[in-house]
Amino acid sequence: MKTDRNKFGASLVAGTSHYAADAHGATLRPSGLNSWVLNFTLQGRGRIGAGTRQFLAEEGDVLLFPPRVAHDYSQEKKSGQWVHLWIYFNPPSHLVQLLRWPAKGQGVLGFPLADLSARAKVRQAMEKCIEMFRSPLQNRLLFCGNSLEEALLWCDTQNPFSSGSGSDDRINHAVAYMMEHFAGDMDAGSIARECNLSTSRFAHLFRETTGTSPLRYLESLRIWKAQEMLIGTSKSIKEISQTVGFQDPLYFSKVFRRNLETGPRAFRKESRESPGSRRKA
Repeated sequence: MKTDRNKFGASLVAGTSHYAADAHGATLRPSGLNSWVLNFTLQGRGRIGAGTRQFLAEEGDVLLFPPRVAHDYSQEKKSGQWVHLWIYFNPPSHLVQLLRWPAKGQGVLGFPLADLSARAKVRQAMEKCIEMFRSPLQNRLLFCGNSLEEALLWCDTQNPFSSGSGSDDRINHAVAYMMEHFAGDMDAGSIARECNLSTSRFAHLFRETTGTSPLRYLESLRIWKAQEMLIGTSKSIKEISQTVGFQDPLYFSKVFRRNLETGPRAFRKESRESPGSRRKA
């Protein structure tokens, strides 16, 4: 693997966290972090989010916390513990395509690794990354980068939004179509026609394959694109909303807030500031 040393550098950190009711409080970072965090649950259950908007990370689940997405998590009370592997990283450009995951909730991305072989491969690669991060080798971060890429590639084989996942070809085609035409005027019916399926059959198959509805995925894709533009360009909120498929900037702001619990202006401002942290990953 050709690794961009400057992209990883000191920004790559890896470790294992053990959360237990009597030993570890909640992690709360209202403004998230400046880089990505890959999270893999080994044992127990993690509580992600708060109140009625929370979800659980089960054994074998992988999560991605994108930059500036709030971190609010702890062990789930009934399980009593949560053990997870994590890697904090800035992705080199060639890895960005591997980070287009389904929305899990609260701005967090993720899905279960149902295939036990792939699950074992992801665990092995992440544990190797952690081992090399702790080693005294001069090129340890290059080894870490190799292991991180391997973990993400194995995740990609199970990612329902990836053409490499082995999922239904018709759903792969639908996802590719939405990615290419995300700013266009489309609904479940028009996407279904692209796949030569009835609307009801397409909606059922899409949810069965990905765990979400076609329009919910399209919305998540548009918000993803908007995040990229808010961080990487100086375009106005109105320009960005229209570019990603929302003709009404007020409605765009409402949908953005519903997905990320912050408005686009606040998100842009926070992305240019150093976020606070109460606990390490």
